[in-house]
Amino acid sequence: MFQTYISLFPEFLLLLGLLTLLFTNKFRSAKTPKTFFTVSKIYITLCLLFTIVFYNRNGFPGYLENNGFTTLFKTVVYLLSLAWFYLSCKWFLIKNRSSLSFYTLGITSLLLLSFAVSAENLLVLFAAMELGFLLNFFLIRMEDTHEMSCVAKRYLITALFFAAMFALGIFIFFQDAGTLSYAGIDEFLNKEKNISLRHYIASALVLSSVLYMIGLAPFHFWIQETAGKAILPVSGYLMLIPVFAYFAIFVDLTINVFYAVYPLFKPVLSCFAVLSIFIGALGANGEQNMRKLFACSGTYHIGIVFLCLLGFNDASLLGSFVYLVTYTLSAMGIYTAFYGFKRKGEYLRTLPEISGISEMKPFISAACLVFMISLIGTPPLLGFLGKLSVMNNLVILGNYWGILLISLALLMLAAAYLRVIKVMYFDVRTGVFDRADKGIYICLLINIILVLISILNPKYLMSDVERILVTVF
Repeated sequence: MFQTYISLFPEFLLLLGLLTLLFTNKFRSAKTPKTFFTVSKIYITLCLLFTIVFYNRNGFPGYLENNGFTTLFKTVVYLLSLAWFYLSCKWFLIKNRSSLSFYTLGITSLLLLSFAVSAENLLVLFAAMELGFLLNFFLIRMEDTHEMSCVAKRYLITALFFAAMFALGIFIFFQDAGTLSYAGIDEFLNKEKNISLRHYIASALVLSSVLYMIGLAPFHFWIQETAGKAILPVSGYLMLIPVFAYFAIFVDLTINVFYAVYPLFKPVLSCFAVLSIFIGALGANGEQNMRKLFACSGTYHIGIVFLCLLGFNDASLLGSFVYLVTYTLSAMGIYTAFYGFKRKGEYLRTLPEISGISEMKPFISAACLVFMISLIGTPPLLGFLGKLSVMNNLVILGNYWGILLISLALLMLAAAYLRVIKVMYFDVRTGVFDRADKGIYICLLINIILVLISILNPKYLMSDVERILVTVF
């Protein structure tokens, strides 16, 4: 019994943090956006600590499992959340709006992501993911305008469609296999001499829902629209944080549940990855909205992650993880810079609005330049390590066409980044920009240091992480 309670202690802390937020709002008279951030920060930090301490405690066999693999991804999610929640507090302070809804939904989302990553049963995963779908709807609706109401409704319709697909998939497996545990379904599929079309379809229905949340093309449409139109705290959260959890879920499902059907899905996944690479690169070139431009860029980078992952071996898993980390660090820097793009208290969204910003914001502009160069994969920045890991794995797999396609799409994406650089450095300034908070500069400086020096000692990212990742096999 004690073992059971210990295994859920990190999730219990997140639930306690959620209750503390609600009690703070009800009983504390003096409360600011920083009040709710402070509460969130304390409980997420404690959750992170106990997740690491109890990394191998399991009290619900067949339903939830904690190991080195799940702990790695949960740790990354919690660290990114702490950084983004800190930055988001600045937005709510400037806007003089209550941050209760954002932090309440944020902590609840982390709780659900934690259960989803540790899930060893499709019913547990289904419950966590579908509640996560609903939470995203409320996050998108935080900006109460007619436009965002329409965006949220379109998202909810598609989310319910994929939820229904997921439900149908697990219904088929429960009806035929008599179990929804990962191990049980894996054993059932491996026992079949000729896997039926029915079970291929059920597997595809489940995996498609995960790909939808990751944003791999052709399931990318919702995240690009949301990132371009939602408020900055929500836009950045959805772009940067859940992707790590859903990537871990997809890897776990493919290796430990649906590996028997993966050979048929591999060409399809390859097409999705290539489609993401080109849709992302082309989409970025046609955008004036900065947040949507970098959301399109994110689609390109997610495509590369999955193109590298296709082999599903030690090297491909490490390469895709390293690339995802290097992309996220650089993207986090870009979204941090967005907090410095402000005029008359309004956060700017379009490229013409930041014309000539380098005159007044030289450090923020230089930081954006560094992060975009890292996203391209130019040495000596950290992005080069990610590109090198992917290219090395593709060479091992003999996928030279993949290398060519990535390189061609990169030229198109670089053109979009050059357009951003031109606007910041060479266009005539059209107005005066507000002073940026000191915390923004501190976060940018830390991020630049990580991007600059991590490549000097990649041991932790390349060697130590590999030993943790292989525990999923």
